[in-house]
Amino acid sequence: MNNETWEVIFLKYKIYKHNFIDKPFIINAKEIKNATSHFNKTTQREVRILCKQDTRESRPAVFLI
Repeated sequence: MNNETWEVIFLKYKIYKHNFIDKPFIINAKEIKNATSHFNKTTQREVRILCKQDTRESRPAVFLI
């Protein structure tokens, strides 16, 4: 769920290249909305829906790399 949307966010902000050992990657709601503005579905644009990840199984694939 939301794999495509998070893939777009990761690519736009080059999160794949970030070194998480040094520090966390901080992204705010405005940046997420900016990256997802071209999507038509609310579930692909709404920050609260995208960030709701209650279980490991509900995480988008990009978080498992």
